[in-house]
Amino acid sequence: MIENLRKKLIDEAMQSPSLFADLAGLETYISESYINRSFIELLQNADDAKALRFYVEQYDDALIVANDGRPFELRDVESLCRSAASGKQRGSTIGYRGIGFKSVVNIANEVSLISGEFAITYSRELTRKIMPKALKVPLVRIPHPLKNDIYVKYGKKITWLLEHGYTTLFILTGINRDLVQDDFAKLSTTSFLFLNNVQKLALYIPKNEDELVEIKKVASQIKDFVNVFVQVSDKKYQWCVWTNNACSIAFEIRSEIVRIPQNNAIIHAFLPTEDISGLGVLLNGDFSTDPSRRHLIVDESTKLCIMNLADMYSHLLKECLLGTTKQAVKLVAALVPYVDLRLVNLGGNAFLREFAPALKKCLGELKITQKKICPSWFNYTDFQKLFVKNDNDVFNAECIENEGLISLLKFIGCVPASLESILLCLNTSEELSVNGYAQIFSMIVKRTLLNQSLPDINDYKLIIAGGQRMSIRQLRHKALPMDSSYAQLLYDNGLTSVELEAFLKRLGLPVIDKNIDKKACLQWYNTLGSSQNDSNLGMKKWRTVEENALTALNRVGFNLHDVTKQNVGYDLEGTDPNGNLVFIEVKSIDFVGQNFRMTNNEYAVAQYRKEKYLLAIVLQAGDTIKINIIKNPVNTLQMERQCIQWVWECSSYSFNPLIMSV
Repeated sequence: MIENLRKKLIDEAMQSPSLFADLAGLETYISESYINRSFIELLQNADDAKALRFYVEQYDDALIVANDGRPFELRDVESLCRSAASGKQRGSTIGYRGIGFKSVVNIANEVSLISGEFAITYSRELTRKIMPKALKVPLVRIPHPLKNDIYVKYGKKITWLLEHGYTTLFILTGINRDLVQDDFAKLSTTSFLFLNNVQKLALYIPKNEDELVEIKKVASQIKDFVNVFVQVSDKKYQWCVWTNNACSIAFEIRSEIVRIPQNNAIIHAFLPTEDISGLGVLLNGDFSTDPSRRHLIVDESTKLCIMNLADMYSHLLKECLLGTTKQAVKLVAALVPYVDLRLVNLGGNAFLREFAPALKKCLGELKITQKKICPSWFNYTDFQKLFVKNDNDVFNAECIENEGLISLLKFIGCVPASLESILLCLNTSEELSVNGYAQIFSMIVKRTLLNQSLPDINDYKLIIAGGQRMSIRQLRHKALPMDSSYAQLLYDNGLTSVELEAFLKRLGLPVIDKNIDKKACLQWYNTLGSSQNDSNLGMKKWRTVEENALTALNRVGFNLHDVTKQNVGYDLEGTDPNGNLVFIEVKSIDFVGQNFRMTNNEYAVAQYRKEKYLLAIVLQAGDTIKINIIKNPVNTLQMERQCIQWVWECSSYSFNPLIMSV
């Protein structure tokens, strides 16, 4: 049979030598597109042959690759010889194009096959003897009888493999060792995670002398998912795989579910591509890919696959968001996209551009958008107390804390609860935390000062006065000022003293007695030579030094707001106790005399702002915070330019701080 095929292929070559040369060029092009993918393609072929085991051993000049799948038939040999002549059908096998085997041309000069009744060698040297006038000769085209030296050199290993149930052997000789190593490097613990059949890889890698590296896959069905253990020698990796409609979502488990690093979350078309999903999980499906299987092609088959994955993803996410288990929290963390899907059209991830609208559609159908989400200015614990009428009204609080989830929920159409809806629930809910009331009241103040319409707020008990929770009406009737500690909570939630006082005056409520000697504080600021103690400023050890400095300075007459995240060359902006515009850069020190540095950005802004630019040198120690103000630091301090990343360093300054208890 093989002789007839061989004669047929030789006759074709003789009749059209130019076409034969073209085939050689095509083979080279195909092989180059598959560079570093040879092992993956051979692994795929083994899986399509329903192999359970895959074996690779490297010698000095050769590579033996074996599997225990269905032995070769004549049609299989012919499909190797030709290009794009596979008899495989998409859906029933992973490979179907009939060109992947040509990848071996990259790594070997000769390829021999022993399988079933066939023992053949592909060799350019042998083909040239038949066609000496051929300009170019393809490697995998004309099958020759197996070269005698194959059994001489590798007979013992061939016999051993056959005796141990391996049915198909490829002996690749004249190998490029560097390219082989590169191919080895592409194999990972996930290379056969989604294969249909292969359960065990045995790899003899020359870098480890005679050491065998074994990769085993053991799967067990547990309810709706498959628990997969991948063992590499003595190391175990665990995956949890959900499968539906020929698509899979795999979570990595390290005692618990973990989020896969973005660059490792490779999309699989049964075998790994080079495209990332943008999620913290592995996705697998019957995606269309380019011929090398490196990248997805967005066609109708791929879109269908993406829609099926979006449907799976949506059901998993909904179940987790409404669940209460620790596993649910970890699942959500893994599922949340690394990028904000609202901006996905600005990026280059073709998969996410298709996945995002599909996800929005599927989650909308599950009525996720009807669920309430907490506004950014309110804490979730109190939010739950207000809205949890049954288990389905709000999302799992721990899940919500996952970074990026709120952005995802907003993308699909969830809207944060309004202040009005929160007020409606106040009188029917259990008691909130003091901070919860402060957050609501702070928002009311801001809305009122902006002249925005609100329902009647006079009877909501939101204010702490005399150690009791009171309404505006009660506070006005008793003529009580709110507790200073409660006022501090309002400041912590973004109100300034100016805003609060304006609101209280507008409603005819008593102004807060802050119990601070502002005259002495003003003297300190203007002279920068005295210190002031205050034992009730509500400083928080757990807050950043910028936050504490903001609170402290606002309590003694400044009116500042935080601009730390804007990278404008200073941390705080507003007015000083004299009403003058100031820009304050906060520097934290651990001891008096410790050097501090200014960036080029900070130094340039200080030069421009001059007297309006202040340095606040902050020392937090024990129960006190000490703030030292330095005006116009560029002209008043001696600094040296340091080549670290070009910053400005000061090692000499006076320290006459404002001292406050924490």
